Amino acid sequence: LVSCFVAERTIHPLQKLAEEVTWLQGGQQIELASDRKDEIGMLTQAFAHLANQLAAQIDEFREERGKLEAVLNHMTDGVLIVDADGTVTLINPAAQRIFTTEKFESVIGKSLMEVVRQYQVIDLWRSAKTSNAQQIATLEMLPQRQFVQGIATPLESSLPGSTLLVFQDLTRVRKLETVRRDFVSNVSHELRTPLASLKALTETLEEGALEDPPAARRFLNRMNNEIDNMTQLVRELLELSKIESGKVPLNLRPVEPVRLLVSAGERMALQAERAG
Repeated sequence: LVSCFVAERTIHPLQKLAEEVTWLQGGQQIELASDRKDEIGMLTQAFAHLANQLAAQIDEFREERGKLEAVLNHMTDGVLIVDADGTVTLINPAAQRIFTTEKFESVIGKSLMEVVRQYQVIDLWRSAKTSNAQQIATLEMLPQRQFVQGIATPLESSLPGSTLLVFQDLTRVRKLETVRRDFVSNVSHELRTPLASLKALTETLEEGALEDPPAARRFLNRMNNEIDNMTQLVRELLELSKIESGKVPLNLRPVEPVRLLVSAGERMALQAERAG
């Protein structure tokens, strides 16, 4: 009876301890009340204190992970982390959209080539890994012709062997650059027309039209009109700048197409005559 009593007092706290260990696996706080002063009581209290500390740390880690996931999920830049073997260990939804890949949870553990399917990205990652220095490159993603700036940064200090890949979508910026380039080209073309007309009128006057006062007066009037057209073009460019800044409201009104056609025809008539 004494042996059974001693065994029961020894084994029961240990069984309770084992049950609480199982409960701790769920990240819950535990309570192990023990008023025993022997080694088992000391072990129980020490374990309870350690377990509760671990549970508190787990809660902190979960909170920090939640913050990190919130930031990654709402970033407009694509983010990937690749380990030394080229395996994707982290990816955010923006990177999923850029590379039109499958659900981002399912790509964890796959190779970078399987995820991005772009040899330029692979070269960028390898270059950063080999040089152990940050690499930046502008990439054209095919077949959707999407322009992306890729930044590969080795994470030797925090994650040895891993590389952080950040991708910024520059497609909209490139389109704006194309529009601006086309705009400059169109303005240059519009300036070329009156300048060519003025050149033709000047040459005509130099070739003898000055001796014919009516013709000279007609040519001078055309030259004056071309100068007015250039002035109007410059004024319209200034107005366009104001419109883009939102300072000038548009005043829409109907215009007869004939007025536009006649004006253009008169401007090009002399060049057409000279060209036959």
